[in-house]
Amino acid sequence: MRKILLAAFSIMIIAGCSRTADHIDLTTFPEYENLAEYVDTDNYSTEIAEDGPGERVIIFKEDNGEVQYKSIFVKDTNRHKIVQTDGPNLFNDVIDVKE
Repeated sequence: MRKILLAAFSIMIIAGCSRTADHIDLTTFPEYENLAEYVDTDNYSTEIAEDGPGERVIIFKEDNGEVQYKSIFVKDTNRHKIVQTDGPNLFNDVIDVKE
């Protein structure tokens, strides 16, 4: 019984590490304006895969769960990369961050 509880608790913690757009306003991120120019953010489910002190990674998925785009924002340098899963990189440059 203890092992089952420990396993269930571990799964809940891991699942809680990523956040969906239902719980967060993407427009508050400095890279959002640039991101919205390249990706139709309304047509994909959005997941914050990582939001640490160094970088933020946002994943855009279709309804079937297939990843279409990945946004990587490097906070120290304000470098923003937008990667298309089945195509070329859409953007890779330093962006102006309004404070």
